[in-house]
Amino acid sequence: MYEDRRGGNKKINKRTKELAKRKTKKKAGPWQGFSFGKAKKTKARGRGKKAAKTSSGGLRAILVIFAVIVVLAGGAAGFMWLEGYVGSAELAGGKSGPLELINPPGWMSEELSEAILSAAGGGSFALDKNTAHGVAQNLQSLPWLYDIRVRTSNETVLVAAKYRKPVAMVKQRKEKYYVAEDMMVLRSLAVSKLAVIEVKGFSRKEKLTPGQQWRGDDIAAAVKLLRMLGKMDDIASADKPLLNEIASVDVSNLGGRRSSRQAHIVLNAKDNTKIFWGAEPGSSQRYMEPVDKDKIAALYEFYKTNGTVQGKVKYIELRQP
Repeated sequence: MYEDRRGGNKKINKRTKELAKRKTKKKAGPWQGFSFGKAKKTKARGRGKKAAKTSSGGLRAILVIFAVIVVLAGGAAGFMWLEGYVGSAELAGGKSGPLELINPPGWMSEELSEAILSAAGGGSFALDKNTAHGVAQNLQSLPWLYDIRVRTSNETVLVAAKYRKPVAMVKQRKEKYYVAEDMMVLRSLAVSKLAVIEVKGFSRKEKLTPGQQWRGDDIAAAVKLLRMLGKMDDIASADKPLLNEIASVDVSNLGGRRSSRQAHIVLNAKDNTKIFWGAEPGSSQRYMEPVDKDKIAALYEFYKTNGTVQGKVKYIELRQP
């Protein structure tokens, strides 16, 4: 799911390195410029002094809404930028101008905007068709963006794109990498408005490279679970996301590869409270566990009742009805 909000345009200026909101009105018309970078399709019991009792009664209605939004979100993403910004413009011969982003996501950070500026090739650009083509090609080196469209106006170089939203973070050989919702590996950049959760216990040993799609089952299971929780946060807890209390996801026992009796996936809260999720999403019934929507309902019922998943119990068990 890619966030696509009307936040106005963001203009990147090399001198200030700041994002400035710009409201413009342009006559609608066909897009004139260059387009690159289509998205790739991918197929991608606890012990303790005190155990949490969870129930799913309070959130079943929300789960119905959750399921509908999951289906609809993909079809709506990435198109709002078209309104008001597809008008043709006469090229201003001999003039130069800054880069302008059309409707970037609400979680856009200064570090990401600077990375876009650097990848584009500078802070001031000639306002001609050759520049539009060159900038579009240059931005292909930054896998944070895809479906890139570039054109020039009388004042700026306009960039419209879809943005990959990171949901997971992994550490390998003292380096940090992000993994987006479509399993694309990204260079880690500060995005303080997002909860990007560390994944531990994955089996991959080959060196990661930004711009490649990760095919591993264990990281795919973690990303799928984090996406589900993120969507539930948007629906049921947008003001105080549960994911903000999660430090990591442990997939070292995925499929019971270490122990058939232990939880296959474990969420670790920031205070080290364990949340025993169990089987990877979509395979709960194979292991006689509650289905995913019931696990989510139980977890958020506990969260809503207690206001936190930290400091209340030693662990939260979701594998039992």
